[in-house]
Amino acid sequence: MSKRTNLNQTWDTDGNLIAEETVEVIEYPSAEESATHAARLVVLLKLAADEIDDDDAPLFAGLFPSWTVGDTVKAGEVYRWDGTLVEVVQTHKTQADWTPDVVPALFKVHRAVGSVAAWVQPTGAHDAYALGERVTFKGQTWESTNAANVWQPGVFGWVVPPA
Repeated sequence: MSKRTNLNQTWDTDGNLIAEETVEVIEYPSAEESATHAARLVVLLKLAADEIDDDDAPLFAGLFPSWTVGDTVKAGEVYRWDGTLVEVVQTHKTQADWTPDVVPALFKVHRAVGSVAAWVQPTGAHDAYALGERVTFKGQTWESTNAANVWQPGVFGWVVPPA
């Protein structure tokens, strides 16, 4: 929804201003825009609760804009990147060499669609691994057994899941 102000003026046949009125106009989004916004809110809540699995992620990726170089992105925003949903951790201007897989301090990768992402050392609670999240490390797939896991696989808080 957006608001704008219109100035309505009435003129007589001689070109004299006879009435002037300032009117506030409210523009409502289309039904499609409202539905997309509502769906994004639901997905964001499910991402926060870690309730979206790898099979469902492709269904939701289209709701979010693509990550592109040169955009200013804000903390908390979600983007579609290389088949993955990523959340911006720090507000910044995107660069070709600052992709979500290269700079984990800027992004939290929620779901790697169709693959298991390589383990990256978390820098804090904002990018710690969730309970049940899977990563690859030294040629093996590992599953986190702790919420907010910042440990390296094989040290603490990880198991190799059954095949």
